[in-house]
Amino acid sequence: MADEISPNTGEPISGETAKRWIDKYKEKHPAPDEVIATFYGSKIINQILSQPDCIGIRFYHAYDDTNIRHLILVGVDSGGNNLWDLNASQPSDGGIVAQFGINCPPWCPPQK
Repeated sequence: MADEISPNTGEPISGETAKRWIDKYKEKHPAPDEVIATFYGSKIINQILSQPDCIGIRFYHAYDDTNIRHLILVGVDSGGNNLWDLNASQPSDGGIVAQFGINCPPWCPPQK
């Protein structure tokens, strides 16, 4: 496991490990409407990654003004800095920050 921010941060895990960890999360959050995953399309992910100096994506857990849970995606440079302008008032200003993925539930993969 990497101890610093780099394009190599992160490692694959097995499907069995992923399922075990996800099941553990579900046990701790048993409500049927509890969000367990969020899908983002390749277009927005590629837009974030194609920003100058971007080496990866940081995922933030967040609540909106009505306390609905969200996952916010923001590009990160090699110094570990977020590629966003905290004072930007429009989505097109100061770096690409993504939201509005599709949550599971209700849009979950079929059970196998």
